[in-house]
Amino acid sequence: MKSAPILKKPLQNLPAILSPFSSLSDSHISVRNRWEAVSHFKTDEAWVCLTAANVQTLKLDIAPLLPHNTQDENAKKFDVLVLAIELGFVNEEFNASKPIVHVRNLAERLMTKATIPQVVAKMDTIKEVLNSTAWDNLSLRWLEKVRMELRDLIKFLVGDGGKTWTVDIEDVVTDDGESGGIQTRVTYKQKVMDYLASKDDNPVLRKIYNLEQLTNDDIIELEKVMWKDLGSKEDYAKLTNGMPCGENVAILIRSLIGVNRKHAMEQFNEFLTGSVLNADQEKFLMDVIAYVCENGDIAPETVVNDAPFDERLEVFSDKLIPLRRYLENIHNVILPKLGN
Repeated sequence: MKSAPILKKPLQNLPAILSPFSSLSDSHISVRNRWEAVSHFKTDEAWVCLTAANVQTLKLDIAPLLPHNTQDENAKKFDVLVLAIELGFVNEEFNASKPIVHVRNLAERLMTKATIPQVVAKMDTIKEVLNSTAWDNLSLRWLEKVRMELRDLIKFLVGDGGKTWTVDIEDVVTDDGESGGIQTRVTYKQKVMDYLASKDDNPVLRKIYNLEQLTNDDIIELEKVMWKDLGSKEDYAKLTNGMPCGENVAILIRSLIGVNRKHAMEQFNEFLTGSVLNADQEKFLMDVIAYVCENGDIAPETVVNDAPFDERLEVFSDKLIPLRRYLENIHNVILPKLGN
């Protein structure tokens, strides 16, 4: 199975992300109707590894509940640029070259505003952004420093050298009779995500989320949904091309909705006999669970042979047998089991 990147670096801007959630109270009916999702994302653990389903929930269910932010829009756009660079720093699959160029261009333009006291006060940071050495020694701490110190300066660039284009396209009007209405096309992936959004009300999806054993009937139902109801098997093959799930629809679903992390941690205790995990073992196990949320499955061979597990496996030297049984269970629960 392909190894996926796991976020090992601290999410230093997490307090800023969680701040808007503090104003959400279940005294409001709109919040109360989404309280399970709201309370979930109020915890630090919920942000360790966001699944595709998590992102969908944040967009559709949580974002409309958050208070309107009256901050400078230009500052928020700069936040997005720097956060994109931070994403590229922790995930090699994300190309952050364009945001980096954009940030450096903004710094060059700020250099021309040396008559503004606020800009002068942050000139050292502006020069750092233009220095290649700083980018060669990139760190999340430095990126957050750049974001915090320069975000409020971007407003001084409004109307300064910005380019606009006027697009003049002649309308073509034809009379083809009565309109059939607006035709919208929903992609197969969007149909899948909409289906997975119902996991709290779907018994089979709840089983996957809670690491419960699937039956043969469960698998048949999932294959019917994924290969017939939402689209074809060809659509599924295109969506999963290059992914480790293959034709196991349960693995794909688990990679999109993740698992109940708290339950997954507690479940390991079932394989222990009178002992408890130390701090290093708990961290190792959380990384295993994050891997499962990212890939949908994990094999004992992955833990033995692949980074970031192989070099740290010695922390489980006294609990290797329970660890193997735990990993086998994670894999086996999404294989069809005859009977209900």
